[in-house]
Formats: sequence, C-alpha cells, structure tokens
Amino acid sequence: MQSLLQKTVVLTFLFTSVVADPQNVISDACLTCICQASLSCDTDSPFVISHPYWSEAGKLTVGEHPPDTPEAFNACASNLDCSVRTVRNFISKHQKDCNNDTVIDCDDFAAIYYQGVSDCQKGVPSYLRRNYRECKDILKKYHRIVNLGQKH
Repeated sequence: MQSLLQKTVVLTFLFTSVVADPQNVISDACLTCICQASLSCDTDSPFVISHPYWSEAGKLTVGEHPPDTPEAFNACASNLDCSVRTVRNFISKHQKDCNNDTVIDCDDFAAIYYQGVSDCQKGVPSYLRRNYRECKDILKKYHRIVNLGQKH
C-alpha cells in the first residue's frame, strides 16, 4: 500500500504531465489535494463526476463520442485527462471566495468540488478534511508546487 506521500507525488506528477496548461485557475497541486482527500481517488479515474456536473463544465469528450450521448459522459468520467479537464472547467466557471477570507484559493476550489457552488461556504467535509490538509502540508513541505491556488 502506498504512503500518503507517495500517492501525493504520483498524482501531482500525473496532473502536471497530463493537463499542463498555464491558463488554469486551479493548480495541479490543488487538484492533487482535492483528489487525495477523496476516498475514491486513484490514477485511472481520480474524480467522481456526475452527469449534471459534466454538462455544466462543458460536456468535454474523449474520442469520437458526440457530447450529447451517454457514451460521451461515461468515457469522460472514466478518463484521467477528461475528468481533470472537467473539474478544471467547472471550478474555473464557478470560482468564488467560499470562506470569505478575501482570497480565492485551493480551499475555495475544494469546497466548490465537494459541496457544490451553492453550499461551498460549508468548506471541505469534515470526514475528508484531514486528508486534504495532510496533502497540502506534504506539498508545502517538499516544495513540489508552492502555489495551491490562485489569489484574486
């Protein structure tokens, strides 16, 4: 079984190499910690994405599936690159200061991912908070990626 440090480093590398885009609002480190906090995070399909979430994010596709088919959603939700792009699009579209600290950062992005836009003021759910904070601490400690979010 991988340690939290090993898993965090692997996921950060995957997110960086698969979807490197300097225009992203949400950093690779932040995505790693959002995933790492999840109880279902793995390197094949790191994010749990619902059909409405996927639709709101722009109905991204993999391969030749037209976006309005059930196959398009299933293919995207089970594909690393597409699921990461979906989360990035959704959070970029709905970014806001959920915790009212005057900064839009990874804590806000995680809250949007886990709670949804309308309930993001609740923050990361308590049963996931420990994993989320440990991941952030590991990335800060090892200076893998300094920026865990973008300040506005």
